[in-house]
Amino acid sequence: MRAAVARHPHCPPELLAQLAQDPDRTVRHDTARHPNCPHTTLDLLARDPDQIVRGGVADNPAAPPRLLASLAHDTSAHVRCWVADNPRTQPDILQQLAPDQDNQVRWRTAEHPACPPDALRQLARDPNNQVANAASRQLSLRHPLLSPDRPADNPGIINLGESPDKHENRSNLPAPEQP
Repeated sequence: MRAAVARHPHCPPELLAQLAQDPDRTVRHDTARHPNCPHTTLDLLARDPDQIVRGGVADNPAAPPRLLASLAHDTSAHVRCWVADNPRTQPDILQQLAPDQDNQVRWRTAEHPACPPDALRQLARDPNNQVANAASRQLSLRHPLLSPDRPADNPGIINLGESPDKHENRSNLPAPEQP
């Protein structure tokens, strides 16, 4: 019953602050995910000993960037995954998550729409195929002139894995015959 109250869209912030003290981790988790949860309560829940509760804070769409930055260093990969998934996670935090030891954290970082090009290039070279493919796909969708092998200061050269002859100078070729 208390978890249902914590999930109710019109639950007042004062009640959410009380529910954050509940002994049931499900209630604390649902409280942590509530978009009306006060920031002071989120700060408290971000220090909860249970990774599921901290993950709820990282999943909260209203979590302040400073709190997401702190949770990006959490010992739990579960929590770091939720940070990488949060739409409010800033590019600098995603850059920090790019070299994470956990494949799922790196994959979710690569999938984030705010992941910076430098991090995507790094992730496109990842030994995990799922991570590398996600990053390469994001690079090609969002930054079509950048490839994983090109430095950021030279975006004008297109490298699509084609042979060098593909872009030969065609000015010396004869004009096509007219029908």
